[in-house]
Amino acid sequence: MSEPALKLTAAEAAKVMGVSVESVRRAGVVRQARPDLAEQVSAGTLSLEAAYREVAGERRVGLYAKVQPHTRDLVKRAAAARGITTSELIDASLVLIFGAEELTK
Repeated sequence: MSEPALKLTAAEAAKVMGVSVESVRRAGVVRQARPDLAEQVSAGTLSLEAAYREVAGERRVGLYAKVQPHTRDLVKRAAAARGITTSELIDASLVLIFGAEELTK
């Protein structure tokens, strides 16, 4: 008979592994969204930060696809008027539309 899995809170896991709670959270996001990237992180061939950025970028692209075309055009014009990149304004817009939590699920 196999042993039941030990459940730790993010804070407990972070303490045991000597990393931040945020790193534990990001590792969970990567593991859930892209197990293939999680394996690369575990193998040491990809940093957790790079894996997390890739997952977050994929989520942003998916969320941006939900935005109506006329809204996308407004975002492009607003970014140009403010002298910032479209990506910066898109990220801010997505946070307003979907909430910051949705971008990191």
